[in-house]
Amino acid sequence: MLKGFNSSGSDNEGLISFVVQLLMGDLMTTIARQVCKMIRSRPKWETTLLSEFPATVLFDQNCVQKIIKCEDDVVRSLRFFNWICSQDGFTPDARSYNTIFKILPQVKTSKAATSLLSSAKFIPEPAFLEFFNQCLREDGSVEEAVEIFSKLRKLGGMSPSIEVWNTVVWGCLRVERTDLVLKLYNEMKASGLEGNEDTVGYLIQAYCKNNKLSKADEVLHQFLERRVVPNVTAFTKLISGLSREGKFHRVCELLRRMIAADRMPSMFTYQEIIHGLCKNKMVREAFRIFEELKGFCEDGKSSKAMDIYKELLRVGLQPSTYTYTPLIRALCDEGTVVEAIRMQNEMLNRNLKPWVCTHDYIITGLCKSGNVTESMDR
Repeated sequence: MLKGFNSSGSDNEGLISFVVQLLMGDLMTTIARQVCKMIRSRPKWETTLLSEFPATVLFDQNCVQKIIKCEDDVVRSLRFFNWICSQDGFTPDARSYNTIFKILPQVKTSKAATSLLSSAKFIPEPAFLEFFNQCLREDGSVEEAVEIFSKLRKLGGMSPSIEVWNTVVWGCLRVERTDLVLKLYNEMKASGLEGNEDTVGYLIQAYCKNNKLSKADEVLHQFLERRVVPNVTAFTKLISGLSREGKFHRVCELLRRMIAADRMPSMFTYQEIIHGLCKNKMVREAFRIFEELKGFCEDGKSSKAMDIYKELLRVGLQPSTYTYTPLIRALCDEGTVVEAIRMQNEMLNRNLKPWVCTHDYIITGLCKSGNVTESMDR
């Protein structure tokens, strides 16, 4: 008898149970390694595996999981799992399914995922759903993805998270299946979810692709009322469409809403505005975009202002003294005096007369940078 082993105590039952579990765990690990060795070395192992290992052991869910984990080749693991699932007397549980699902992304094919999902009788982990939709987006089988997603939602009253919903919606948007985007959103709302900033972004892009700008604008307004703000990409898509239609006042309003919501317009946002307005021969309105330069310069964002300035020049719009002055001031304040002087020389080359304050900004900038002699020459 082991020292300290009390045969009548309840603690002994726990100790015995622990020892049995430990031995069984070691046994399962040993068997799993032997099975993996056979799978690697025998081309037709399916015909002999059950004759060399008892079914009671092979069909144990823990053993199946250990075999999948021990096998370093994902294709072989998947082959084993499909084989054992086809055997009478074995039905995989949720843990066994999730074990194979976790390694399945390495296969990078939607066919294997589709097969497993179609036969699953439980709710898979969200991470696998994301992988599955990624595979189907690459294969173009979006309708099948949506169909299986709908099936899984009905299993046990599945309530997908907003992240899982958005993954499926984004997959449809990427292949321009806007009809499925809108269908899924309606189903999402019916399930009790209103969506987040990603959701509204996908909706806006879907409506813009369908050239339904008024509907996209309406959706944006509804979400902004709830303080849900989409990303810059969604704003830019809508602004681009409105610019092409010449709706300059609404574009300006959206720009203000973007900035107020801490969604700073990108260079591409301004490109879309300028191109759209110029296409509609709204040159005067395009010039008003120059007013954005002053705002950026006052906020110490001269690099952004320079980007806008270069784009305006690229589309053929000619800046004025009012355009150059705040930009020169910002460059001087930020210590980029050489660039400021270049901008002033560019003004002169365009026959634009600098204001007195323009000279003052450059002189002050030169003094701050220690070029007092040069400042006196000016």
